[in-house]
Amino acid sequence: MTVDFVHFVHFVHFVHFVHFVHFVPIRTVGGSVFDANVLRVMIASPSDVRSARDMVELAIAAWNVKHAESRGVVLLPWRWETSAVPDLAAPAQALLNTQGVDQADIVVALLGSKLGSPTQNAASGTVEEIERARARGIPVHLYFSTESVPIAQIDVDQVLGLQQFKKAVSDLGLYAEFQDLGQLASDIDRALTHDVEQAEKRKVDSYFHVDSDRVYDLYESRWTLSKSGTSPHAISGHQECHRRFTSRSGEGIERFEITLARDSDKQIGFSRENAPMFRLLDDSSRSDAGILRLKPPYKTQGGTFAQVISFEPPLDDGASVHLHYSGEVPHFKFATLEQLEPATRNSQLGLRDWDSVAVKVSFPISRFVYSVFFPDDLGVDVLGVRAGRGSIDVAESARIRRAGYVSQHQTTRDGVSGIELTLDMPRPQLKWTYRICWRPPSETVAD
Repeated sequence: MTVDFVHFVHFVHFVHFVHFVHFVPIRTVGGSVFDANVLRVMIASPSDVRSARDMVELAIAAWNVKHAESRGVVLLPWRWETSAVPDLAAPAQALLNTQGVDQADIVVALLGSKLGSPTQNAASGTVEEIERARARGIPVHLYFSTESVPIAQIDVDQVLGLQQFKKAVSDLGLYAEFQDLGQLASDIDRALTHDVEQAEKRKVDSYFHVDSDRVYDLYESRWTLSKSGTSPHAISGHQECHRRFTSRSGEGIERFEITLARDSDKQIGFSRENAPMFRLLDDSSRSDAGILRLKPPYKTQGGTFAQVISFEPPLDDGASVHLHYSGEVPHFKFATLEQLEPATRNSQLGLRDWDSVAVKVSFPISRFVYSVFFPDDLGVDVLGVRAGRGSIDVAESARIRRAGYVSQHQTTRDGVSGIELTLDMPRPQLKWTYRICWRPPSETVAD
């Protein structure tokens, strides 16, 4: 079903390789659920290598057991015996092409002592599937069996056709040979792992070519929370940020906006007397000879505060900037469950017993660092990192934790003991929101 790759075939056009069905919920035998991309693997061959076809399907199943959950990819085998849908609307090979080859992401092709029966378009059905897959630009792994065949089963015409095809494909790429099924299983496992890794690389490459006016080398925000002087049950915050990005705008980037939203805080809204205030630090710079200018804070719609850093003149296409700024956020959200619950009743995430600091990823980011320091005297229960496209995605949040992107440790900052929770990950998902969450104490405990 696919071509462009024969085992060891590093002759690859991965143009259509990421043909994934994104985030399909998968339930394991033990009952756990995880989201996964699905890659379809077509097994193409004449009828004389049935045991090898069975082994490829077993190798796919074994790969899923070892790698599916950790990589977030499930490989789905497709073979005509079990997957093709009977239909009299077209010739058999045409149906196998449309149902199998055209829907596949990877093709594993096997040949033994026969090339197979000729079709209208190729020397055999298997050859047509290989050629069609190559035309699509998907990986094709081709394996020839070297196992001996009884003389009575040898068809001279088939052997000659097989030899001619073998010579022809040697000019196109690399193929492999196998003597026993154990060797074939091992080779298939290696080939499939290679394909998945290539797909992941393509996803990374395409990630940085989305329609965006900038790409970030670093997006870092570090919060330090403390008790607020405005209320015994409120939290104040200090935020220090690094932003390093390169302009991809032909018209130039004129401004960078610092925004903070407090949709859950209905007690003390932002005002001139209670406005977060940031300052641009001295090591901020841009790659050209322009000026960075920080403008006074202002309140936008709802509970959102904004402060603008302007680029004078605009940051030209290809120019980069490093912004380093810090600021204070007075009376930051809530410190008790009693205050939190009614304020979140009509929020986007609904009624909840936890609070958070959050950021939505709007541009491609190479490295994303988001951390919060919780002093011990706040008495909060640190919950961890939750992510999702709007709502909370439990599976993705768990994957981030398992991947080691989240760390939590007891430390001291400016002589104050507390817990620091950090999310440090490459390439966060675009349009997703990442939250560092905690459960505040009750009012009675705070008192």
